[in-house]
Amino acid sequence: MPKTVTNEDVGARLRAKRVAANVGQPELAEALGVSPMMVQHYETGRNPLTVVRLYAAARRLKCKVTDLLP
Repeated sequence: MPKTVTNEDVGARLRAKRVAANVGQPELAEALGVSPMMVQHYETGRNPLTVVRLYAAARRLKCKVTDLLP
């Protein structure tokens, strides 16, 4: 049976890609049109990313959307 994808899984990938790209939470927040606190919530899995914001994050981090998915 395939593993269930969680918000925490996506958030961990988002954080790893953000850190690897040397992008701060405030910079990513600006690209997503949210507060830096919301980026923190995405990264911890407290809040889910919408498809639109997932795409915007991938664009800002210069990666594919699939790179952010487990």
